Amino acid sequence: MENTPSSITCRANSMPSSLKENSMLSATFKIHQGRLFLLTEGREIEAHIKSCFPWSEDKQFFSIRDSEDNELVLLESLDDLDPENRSIFEEFWKMSNFIIRITSVNHVEEDVELRHFDVETNIGKKLFQTKLEDWPDIMDDGRILIKDLSGDLFLIEDLESMDRKSLKLLEPYIA
Repeated sequence: MENTPSSITCRANSMPSSLKENSMLSATFKIHQGRLFLLTEGREIEAHIKSCFPWSEDKQFFSIRDSEDNELVLLESLDDLDPENRSIFEEFWKMSNFIIRITSVNHVEEDVELRHFDVETNIGKKLFQTKLEDWPDIMDDGRILIKDLSGDLFLIEDLESMDRKSLKLLEPYIA
């Protein structure tokens, strides 16, 4: 799907000197072949998005970065975007940050250097692996985040709602 650009104005941050003329950047977002582009001053820059505070401020503070991970723009709030750019931004954000929600755990096994998970999720049964030294992250609000070897994110929203078997299998990794 290709989106036609619409106008956006954001605060500029550590932009390349060729783009930085003042404290504001007038630009547009476009998605082409699954990639995000920032269009400004006749230039098309491939970009990606990093959330500065992904768990506490999910609609605020996004760093728009180029392919070398240099920050182009700090977007303080999605509310700063016009409706068309916000739609493009949110579409790309959903595509690039898909989080799989674990509903139960069937099996966890440790092998040489890997931990193998067999889980049920919001999208069906999943098998994934983590390094033995990589532990689940327990968030301040109690949610548990597991990042697999491929970089996919698996989330346990509410540990208390999981069945006994799942709790028993997870206990060594979250206690």
